[in-house]
Amino acid sequence: MIAKITRVRNYRGFRNWTCPTGLPAFQEVNLIYGINGSGKSTLAALLRDAGTDTTWSSGLEIDELAAGNTRHISQASAPVWQTIRVFNRDYVSENLRFEKDA
Repeated sequence: MIAKITRVRNYRGFRNWTCPTGLPAFQEVNLIYGINGSGKSTLAALLRDAGTDTTWSSGLEIDELAAGNTRHISQASAPVWQTIRVFNRDYVSENLRFEKDA
């Protein structure tokens, strides 16, 4: 699981962003909320696209906690990206249907 997002070099509104000191680590399930325009959808897209960003243009870096050990991740090939689920508008559109069957 992601313990902390440590850096984003360049992704939409996140430019040379680094984690503030003293920020607590994430838990197993996290709810991100905020006012409109605060970056929630951008953060969701960043996490969702991380495993397919083969050029690693975002510069996303995280600390992953697995089996009690923390390791630093800074590439798209890391297995952690296959375990992350982002429940947002895109997820709903791709996975849920509300139409009546014909």
